[in-house]
Amino acid sequence: MTLRERLREQPLPGEAEAAARSWPVVEAALAARAPGRRPRRVALRLALVAALLGVGLVAALTPAGAWIEERLTAESDRAAPAFAGLPGGSPVLAVSRSGAYAVRPDGSVRRLGSFSEVGWSPHGLHVVGVEGRRVVAVDPAGVRKWSVARPSRVDHPAWSLGDGFLVAYLEGRALRAVGGNGSDDRLLRRGSAPVTPAWRPGAGHVLTYARTAGGLAAVDVDSGRTLWQAAAPRP
Repeated sequence: MTLRERLREQPLPGEAEAAARSWPVVEAALAARAPGRRPRRVALRLALVAALLGVGLVAALTPAGAWIEERLTAESDRAAPAFAGLPGGSPVLAVSRSGAYAVRPDGSVRRLGSFSEVGWSPHGLHVVGVEGRRVVAVDPAGVRKWSVARPSRVDHPAWSLGDGFLVAYLEGRALRAVGGNGSDDRLLRRGSAPVTPAWRPGAGHVLTYARTAGGLAAVDVDSGRTLWQAAAPRP
């Protein structure tokens, strides 16, 4: 079943409630009609309902109904792809219980791996994902480029902006960084809260993270220096 078909099967928010609210309004309108004209109008409405039900049964149970369904399906297939409105026609990353996927503008889907979290590299050439105790980089086709294994579970990956030379991630309460090619994996700070760290745009590699003790801090990843700290509510 395609993504579009699954979305069509889902009821609209408040659909049942709206239907329930509409019936008293219709009944009240019919009750307000003149007594002499009410039976005829009610009969006409009942006849219309019966006719619509009959058409529905014909469409569901007869070859003519199958022909109608084919025509409607053919029309819907010519509709614009679900992701056609994205800038530049770029793919979208999606994560489900079965793994991570790249959904292209034409609706096709490519499985990238059994990742629980994913993120793009700055130019969309690679995807970083976490897989249990591993940080993994793949291309948009799902081809694995490198991986780094750690003793404990990892999460919250974030590829640096600009040149894309670094990937930050958390291993438990430890903030770590690894090179964009999978080399030079190193510890940056301990006491990091379970919040995805944020890279500063522009030159250099400055990373802001939330601390378990509360507040925020920014570290220059190249030199290891803490640039600033700020009080803030607990993450």
